[in-house]
Amino acid sequence: MQRRMNAAGTPRLGKVRDISDGRICKVMERMASSPHHSIRMIARDLNLSASRLEHLFKHHTGRCLREHIIDARVRRAEHLLRTSQLRVKEISAHVGYAHTSSFIRVFASVVGRTPQAYRRSAQRKRLMNSGKS
Repeated sequence: MQRRMNAAGTPRLGKVRDISDGRICKVMERMASSPHHSIRMIARDLNLSASRLEHLFKHHTGRCLREHIIDARVRRAEHLLRTSQLRVKEISAHVGYAHTSSFIRVFASVVGRTPQAYRRSAQRKRLMNSGKS
């Protein structure tokens, strides 16, 4: 799944139609603070079935909940790859993946490179920017 980009080259998060349903706001908040939550866990916390939660989320945001979860996990992983020395295996567990191979596959399909390549690129950019100061 390739991340959709806007004209500025930044990820497009999907058009939010109406988030008047407080349950959808709770989903967004939970995903922002802790992307390792699963759809089933969030649905249980909101006393909804997983399919009902997915339907409500799609109706209110115009976007699939699974896609939103993947984007939240990948954004968090990008941050950790840039700012920490955690191993990829540790990052994959931190963002909610039970298997590192699944994390690497999803990350590469969204970002266009493996987590290791992303980290190397971020380190090179940081070194280049520090040399300009």
